[in-house]
Amino acid sequence: MLLIVGCSSNFSDRDPQFKNIDDLQIDSVNQQLKINTSEENREKIIKIMFELNLQNEIIFTEAVENDVLKIRNDFLEQEFDFFCETASDYLNRTLINEKLLLGADEKIIILYSSQYQEDINLAQTFYPKAKYVELPDNEFDNFIKKTFEIDQSLQRGNLIEKLVGREYEFNFLPRVREDFDKIIVFSNFSDAKNLVPSIRFNYILDKQIFISSSVILGVEKRNDLLDLENTFVAIPNQLLLNEENTVSTFKEKFTDAFLKDLIQIALLKETNYGNAKVKGNFGNINYLQNFCSDYELNIAMINSNGNFVRL
Repeated sequence: MLLIVGCSSNFSDRDPQFKNIDDLQIDSVNQQLKINTSEENREKIIKIMFELNLQNEIIFTEAVENDVLKIRNDFLEQEFDFFCETASDYLNRTLINEKLLLGADEKIIILYSSQYQEDINLAQTFYPKAKYVELPDNEFDNFIKKTFEIDQSLQRGNLIEKLVGREYEFNFLPRVREDFDKIIVFSNFSDAKNLVPSIRFNYILDKQIFISSSVILGVEKRNDLLDLENTFVAIPNQLLLNEENTVSTFKEKFTDAFLKDLIQIALLKETNYGNAKVKGNFGNINYLQNFCSDYELNIAMINSNGNFVRL
């Protein structure tokens, strides 16, 4: 299948040293890009190419030669020669390497589901002194009370109430353990949407909560983000626009952003452009012509409207 196709990115000017990817004149050279991928991905690429308005030749092929770009369906987890790590690795590393967390490992509690053990292994290299607690399959309320020692405080409150007597007005607020001030959650959206409100419900109100991008990948619509208000997460540049568009789920927003960058960086390699700092859709790219390139991603807070606010 042969396609002639397009680029437009409108992000903030907070990174003036990075050039918008649409200013690089990728289509100024009549280069050709061969791609081996599924029919599902072909449709995505066709849509993206028309949206970006690039005047380049794209050939979809079943061949697997060295000059063919192979794109799997799970390409966020796929290694590409263009980038030094996978898209998922960049998201996780950005969260774990966030400056608000560095140097505070004794003040961090990390809550995680068992399927994210690989992410925990990475976190332990950054925060060996943090407290790691595996999440239960359900019943987060009791888990939170025990993990943060709220149950002990409630027991003391009940004892005081008995000693004071019910005839006196007694307003008791449980004390939360003070040996931590940051929480990191590695889980899916289904767990996080119950866990985060349970943390707040149990009077843990002044602690910063960081969530893995795997949580956002499970979000279907923006209103779902309201359960995650005031949490911090690593996200693509494109999500900072907080636009409502035809891309329905947040996983599709992530994959759409990375696929745009992947295609354009693959084309840029063919131009011998040289090194550059490029503001992409997924993240800011330290582009190297003859080596793999690195991403710089954003940490954002989810506000009360379900929008992402960059730190």
